Amino acid sequence: MDHDKARRLATVMIKIKLRKASPEEQEMLLAWLDEREENRRLYKRIIRGEGLGDHFCLENHFLQSVDLDQVTENIIRKLTRQRRPNVFRLARRIVAAACLAGVAVASYLILDAPDTPPVAPVEMPSGTFKASLILPSGEQVNLEEAFPDELTLATTRFSNDAGRLSLHERETSGEELPAGTELCRVVTSAGGQYHVLLQDGTEIWINAASELEFPSTFSSDRRVVRLRGEAFFKVEPGVPFIVESGGVETRVRGTSFNIHAYEEDEAVAVTLLTGRVEVSATEKTVELLPGTTATWSKITGTLTSKKVYAEDVISWRDGLFIFTGEELEQVTRTLARWHGVRFIYSDPSVKRHLFTGRVNMEEAIDNVLESITIAGGPRFHVAGDAVYVSK
Repeated sequence: MDHDKARRLATVMIKIKLRKASPEEQEMLLAWLDEREENRRLYKRIIRGEGLGDHFCLENHFLQSVDLDQVTENIIRKLTRQRRPNVFRLARRIVAAACLAGVAVASYLILDAPDTPPVAPVEMPSGTFKASLILPSGEQVNLEEAFPDELTLATTRFSNDAGRLSLHERETSGEELPAGTELCRVVTSAGGQYHVLLQDGTEIWINAASELEFPSTFSSDRRVVRLRGEAFFKVEPGVPFIVESGGVETRVRGTSFNIHAYEEDEAVAVTLLTGRVEVSATEKTVELLPGTTATWSKITGTLTSKKVYAEDVISWRDGLFIFTGEELEQVTRTLARWHGVRFIYSDPSVKRHLFTGRVNMEEAIDNVLESITIAGGPRFHVAGDAVYVSK
């Protein structure tokens, strides 16, 4: 590598640590990392101590006593000493890298997100099949197994096909059907998702480790469901549709939005894609426009709203987790729900690491954690269903 390119790369690496790199600089480093596996290894060594890691504190602020020019020169020396692998070794590494293509290393660089997000419709996947239907009687039906030919309630018939549970109005054949509404639940496990089509045509995609409670039929004046966890809603127009989730009420008539309301998280977030919604909590209400999120803090009781990249928030429906400046504790909670593991921190201060990145949900947990470490994060050790986190 020539000296000028090494200097440019060294400067970008430092800017990334300081969270000051531009999108163009991020792309430059990404292109270099994609050239060959040895570049990824060298970058990992540099940011973990041989150039950058030893000079930054936990929160990624540069220490005032550090000679920035000297750090740059140290990185340049390491880059220019890099040896080029022979053709056969390079080919093998390209194949190995392709096997890990689900994780884009440069996507984990710590950068600030733009202020004005675009919003565009995206097709919804059916998800993986790790879910159960809980009937009003308490009977549990595994939605991964063969579904009963006839599964009915008072006025409702269920069908299950290609990862979607559908509710239909029962055919009467002239007989009088019993009145009343019965509550059902769909529960997903770690790593599971499911798609539900309600009688009114509303579609709901339920994320991992979540629970949706809904009536077999809606009343004539309003439609009410309850959510614990996360789900994306595409509501058919009609009487008010209300989602109750962790102390927050979301009211709509016809729109698409995402709700993130896990019990273990410190906040409930409602993100709007299309239409308008009203979000209420503790006698406060905000009205959302597309591309905004309302967040209710369980700790302070405040309800706020801000612009976001809505597609990043709902990227889980497309098989991705996209994080933007989130603390590592929140990132690991998301990974724990999907991979069915638990994270154990040896030092609580590590939880404050800020992280921005893109994670393929089908990628092995070991590879995901390695990529976080490569980006300057802490180290991880996986032992069964436990993941130990250390500086």
